[in-house]
Amino acid sequence: MHERTVPALPDDLSEAYSAATALARDQRLLDALDESRRDLDLRREATRDPLAFLEARDIELPGGLAIRFGQNPRPFMPGPDWEFFSIRLFDCRTY
Repeated sequence: MHERTVPALPDDLSEAYSAATALARDQRLLDALDESRRDLDLRREATRDPLAFLEARDIELPGGLAIRFGQNPRPFMPGPDWEFFSIRLFDCRTY
C-alpha cells in the first residue's frame, strides 16, 4: 500500500493552527458548548454574538481566528493571500 504524505502546514498558518487546536481542547469552551446544547436561549446567544458568548465565560478568542456557532460556515475569499481552514471536532460528541 502507498502511504500518502500530508503536506506540511505553511509556516504563516502554524501559529493560528496551534491556537485553534488549543482552543478546541479548552475545557471551558467544551463546557460552554455542552451548556448551550441543552439551553435554546444560550444557543441563540452563541449564534447571534459568538464573541460576547465566549467573553461572558472568560474565554478569549486568539487573534486571527473566527468562530461561528450553529451554522455551517460558507467562507468567501477576500483576497489572494487569504487562507481558510477549520478545525472540526468529530470525536462522537454532539454540540
